Amino acid sequence: ESQHIFVRFSNLKAVFFVRDFEGKFDKKQLQTEWHPEGHEITVKFKDGEVIEGYALTAYDENAQRFHLIPKKPGNNVSVLVERGSVAQLALGGALEQETYVAESGQAAGQPQARVSTEETLGDFYFHTKNYFAALTEYDKAFKQDPGSLRLRRKVAVSTFNVGVHYIKVKDYKRALQYFEEVLRHEPKNKDARKKIHKLRRIISTETKEEAKV
Repeated sequence: ESQHIFVRFSNLKAVFFVRDFEGKFDKKQLQTEWHPEGHEITVKFKDGEVIEGYALTAYDENAQRFHLIPKKPGNNVSVLVERGSVAQLALGGALEQETYVAESGQAAGQPQARVSTEETLGDFYFHTKNYFAALTEYDKAFKQDPGSLRLRRKVAVSTFNVGVHYIKVKDYKRALQYFEEVLRHEPKNKDARKKIHKLRRIISTETKEEAKV
Protein backbone atom coordinates (compact mmCIF):
# COMPACT_ATOMS: atom_id res chain seq x y z
CA GLU A 1 0.00 0.00 0.00
CA SER A 2 1.42 3.35 -1.08
CA GLN A 3 2.14 6.01 1.51
CA HIS A 4 1.92 9.74 1.08
CA ILE A 5 4.34 12.16 2.69
CA PHE A 6 3.24 15.78 2.86
CA VAL A 7 5.90 18.50 2.91
CA ARG A 8 5.25 22.23 3.21
CA PHE A 9 6.59 24.38 0.38
CA SER A 10 8.18 26.63 2.99
CA ASN A 11 10.42 23.70 3.99
CA LEU A 12 11.65 23.18 0.44
CA LYS A 13 14.44 24.75 -1.57
CA ALA A 14 12.65 24.02 -4.85
CA VAL A 15 10.83 21.29 -6.74
CA PHE A 16 12.98 19.94 -9.58
CA PHE A 17 11.25 18.34 -12.57
CA VAL A 18 13.90 16.05 -14.04
CA ARG A 19 14.42 13.82 -17.05
CA ASP A 20 15.76 10.96 -14.94
CA PHE A 21 15.83 10.57 -11.14
CA GLU A 22 19.36 9.15 -11.29
CA GLY A 23 20.60 11.67 -13.84
CA LYS A 24 20.98 8.99 -16.51
CA PHE A 25 19.64 10.49 -19.72
CA ASP A 26 20.74 10.68 -23.34
CA LYS A 27 22.54 14.00 -23.64
CA LYS A 28 22.37 13.76 -27.43
CA GLN A 29 18.58 13.94 -27.27
CA LEU A 30 18.34 17.12 -25.19
CA GLN A 31 15.66 19.59 -26.17
CA THR A 32 13.64 22.30 -24.47
CA GLU A 33 10.44 20.75 -23.13
CA TRP A 34 8.69 24.04 -22.39
CA HIS A 35 9.07 27.42 -24.07
CA PRO A 36 9.24 30.15 -21.42
CA GLU A 37 7.51 33.49 -21.91
CA GLY A 38 8.89 35.36 -18.90
CA HIS A 39 11.99 37.34 -17.96
CA GLU A 40 15.53 36.08 -18.27
CA ILE A 41 16.47 35.46 -14.67
CA THR A 42 19.31 34.18 -12.49
CA VAL A 43 18.70 32.66 -9.07
CA LYS A 44 21.28 32.01 -6.36
CA PHE A 45 19.98 29.76 -3.61
CA LYS A 46 21.00 30.06 0.02
CA ASP A 47 23.03 26.84 -0.32
CA GLY A 48 25.15 28.53 -3.02
CA GLU A 49 23.71 26.85 -6.12
CA VAL A 50 23.17 29.20 -9.07
CA ILE A 51 20.70 28.53 -11.90
CA GLU A 52 20.39 30.73 -14.99
CA GLY A 53 17.24 30.55 -17.06
CA TYR A 54 13.87 32.07 -17.86
CA ALA A 55 10.67 32.46 -15.88
CA LEU A 56 7.98 30.26 -17.41
CA THR A 57 5.52 33.18 -17.38
CA ALA A 58 5.82 36.88 -16.62
CA TYR A 59 7.81 37.21 -13.39
CA ASP A 60 5.77 38.36 -10.39
CA GLU A 61 7.95 39.66 -7.56
CA ASN A 62 5.08 39.16 -5.11
CA ALA A 63 4.56 35.48 -5.92
CA GLN A 64 5.63 33.01 -3.25
CA ARG A 65 7.16 30.70 -5.88
CA PHE A 66 7.78 30.66 -9.62
CA HIS A 67 8.75 28.25 -12.41
CA LEU A 68 12.24 28.61 -13.84
CA ILE A 69 13.28 26.96 -17.12
CA PRO A 70 17.08 26.38 -17.09
CA LYS A 71 18.96 28.13 -19.88
CA LYS A 72 21.27 25.17 -20.48
CA PRO A 73 19.40 21.92 -21.26
CA GLY A 74 20.27 19.22 -18.74
CA ASN A 75 18.60 16.83 -16.36
CA ASN A 76 16.46 19.64 -14.95
CA VAL A 77 13.47 20.31 -17.20
CA SER A 78 11.92 22.90 -14.89
CA VAL A 79 12.45 24.20 -11.38
CA LEU A 80 9.67 25.45 -9.13
CA VAL A 81 11.60 27.92 -7.00
CA GLU A 82 10.49 28.62 -3.44
CA ARG A 83 11.24 32.29 -2.78
CA GLY A 84 12.25 31.69 0.84
CA SER A 85 15.21 29.61 -0.35
CA VAL A 86 16.59 32.38 -2.58
CA ALA A 87 19.62 34.39 -1.47
CA GLN A 88 20.04 36.52 -4.60
CA LEU A 89 18.02 37.14 -7.73
CA ALA A 90 18.74 39.09 -10.92
CA LEU A 91 16.35 39.98 -13.72
CA GLY A 92 17.20 40.83 -17.32
CA GLY A 93 20.10 38.48 -17.94
CA ALA A 94 22.61 36.02 -16.65
CA LEU A 95 25.01 37.14 -13.96
CA GLU A 96 28.45 37.89 -15.27
CA GLN A 97 31.20 36.40 -13.17
CA GLU A 98 32.22 39.83 -11.93
CA THR A 99 28.72 41.17 -11.30
CA TYR A 100 26.93 41.19 -7.98
CA VAL A 101 23.22 41.37 -7.32
CA ALA A 102 21.61 43.53 -4.68
CA GLU A 103 20.41 41.58 -1.65
CA SER A 104 17.81 42.44 0.93
CA GLY A 105 20.13 41.63 3.83
CA GLN A 106 17.11 40.87 5.97
CA ALA A 107 17.06 37.70 8.03
CA ALA A 108 14.02 35.47 8.07
CA GLY A 109 11.58 36.31 10.83
CA GLN A 110 12.79 39.88 11.28
CA PRO A 111 10.28 42.73 10.89
CA GLN A 112 10.17 44.44 7.52
CA ALA A 113 12.70 47.26 7.43
CA ARG A 114 11.58 50.75 6.45
CA VAL A 115 12.42 51.41 2.81
CA SER A 116 13.03 55.04 1.85
CA THR A 117 12.14 56.65 -1.46
CA GLU A 118 15.84 56.80 -2.30
CA GLU A 119 16.32 53.10 -1.67
CA THR A 120 13.25 52.24 -3.74
CA LEU A 121 14.60 54.31 -6.63
CA GLY A 122 17.97 52.65 -6.17
CA ASP A 123 16.37 49.20 -6.44
CA PHE A 124 14.59 50.26 -9.63
CA TYR A 125 17.76 51.58 -11.22
CA PHE A 126 19.75 48.53 -10.11
CA HIS A 127 17.36 46.06 -11.70
CA THR A 128 17.42 48.06 -14.95
CA LYS A 129 21.23 47.86 -14.77
CA ASN A 130 21.66 51.62 -14.40
CA TYR A 131 24.30 51.16 -11.71
CA PHE A 132 25.43 54.80 -11.70
CA ALA A 133 21.93 56.04 -10.84
CA ALA A 134 21.45 53.17 -8.37
CA LEU A 135 24.65 54.11 -6.56
CA THR A 136 23.58 57.76 -6.34
CA GLU A 137 20.24 56.82 -4.72
CA TYR A 138 21.74 54.17 -2.41
CA ASP A 139 24.35 56.69 -1.25
CA LYS A 140 21.58 59.13 -0.32
CA ALA A 141 19.70 56.42 1.57
CA PHE A 142 22.84 55.23 3.35
CA LYS A 143 23.68 58.75 4.54
CA GLN A 144 20.23 58.88 6.12
CA ASP A 145 20.73 55.48 7.80
CA PRO A 146 24.50 54.84 8.08
CA GLY A 147 23.99 51.93 10.46
CA SER A 148 22.03 49.86 7.91
CA LEU A 149 23.94 46.75 6.83
CA ARG A 150 21.40 46.27 4.06
CA LEU A 151 22.13 49.68 2.56
CA ARG A 152 25.87 49.28 3.05
CA ARG A 153 25.64 46.08 1.02
CA LYS A 154 23.62 47.75 -1.74
CA VAL A 155 26.12 50.61 -1.95
CA ALA A 156 28.95 48.08 -2.19
CA VAL A 157 27.39 45.96 -4.95
CA SER A 158 26.46 49.04 -6.98
CA THR A 159 29.97 50.42 -6.58
CA PHE A 160 31.36 47.05 -7.70
CA ASN A 161 29.22 47.08 -10.84
CA VAL A 162 30.24 50.64 -11.70
CA GLY A 163 33.84 49.45 -11.42
CA VAL A 164 33.04 46.62 -13.83
CA HIS A 165 31.67 49.20 -16.28
CA TYR A 166 34.96 51.10 -16.24
CA ILE A 167 36.89 47.88 -16.83
CA LYS A 168 34.78 47.25 -19.93
CA VAL A 169 35.55 50.71 -21.34
CA LYS A 170 39.23 50.22 -20.36
CA ASP A 171 39.34 53.12 -17.93
CA TYR A 172 41.38 51.09 -15.48
CA LYS A 173 42.41 53.90 -13.15
CA ARG A 174 38.84 54.93 -12.51
CA ALA A 175 37.80 51.28 -12.14
CA LEU A 176 40.50 50.87 -9.49
CA GLN A 177 39.07 53.80 -7.52
CA TYR A 178 35.64 52.16 -7.40
CA PHE A 179 36.93 48.75 -6.32
CA GLU A 180 38.97 50.40 -3.58
CA GLU A 181 35.75 52.10 -2.49
CA VAL A 182 34.09 48.66 -2.31
CA LEU A 183 36.74 47.63 0.23
CA ARG A 184 35.94 50.69 2.30
CA HIS A 185 32.46 49.27 2.78
CA GLU A 186 33.43 45.59 2.76
CA PRO A 187 37.09 45.11 3.78
CA LYS A 188 36.83 41.32 3.39
CA ASN A 189 35.42 41.39 -0.15
CA LYS A 190 37.64 38.84 -1.94
CA ASP A 191 36.29 39.60 -5.42
CA ALA A 192 37.07 43.30 -5.10
CA ARG A 193 40.57 42.47 -3.89
CA LYS A 194 41.14 40.25 -6.94
CA LYS A 195 40.00 43.04 -9.24
CA ILE A 196 42.29 45.52 -7.51
CA HIS A 197 45.27 43.19 -7.86
CA LYS A 198 44.64 42.69 -11.60
CA LEU A 199 44.00 46.37 -12.22
CA ARG A 200 47.20 47.45 -10.49
CA ARG A 201 49.16 45.06 -12.70
CA ILE A 202 47.47 46.40 -15.84
CA ILE A 203 48.04 50.03 -14.82
CA SER A 204 51.68 49.29 -13.96
CA THR A 205 52.25 47.66 -17.35
CA GLU A 206 50.62 50.58 -19.19
CA THR A 207 52.73 53.08 -17.24
CA LYS A 208 55.93 51.26 -18.19
CA GLU A 209 54.93 51.12 -21.85
CA GLU A 210 54.13 54.84 -21.87
CA ALA A 211 57.53 55.58 -20.35
CA LYS A 212 59.26 53.74 -23.22
CA VAL A 213 57.59 55.90 -25.85
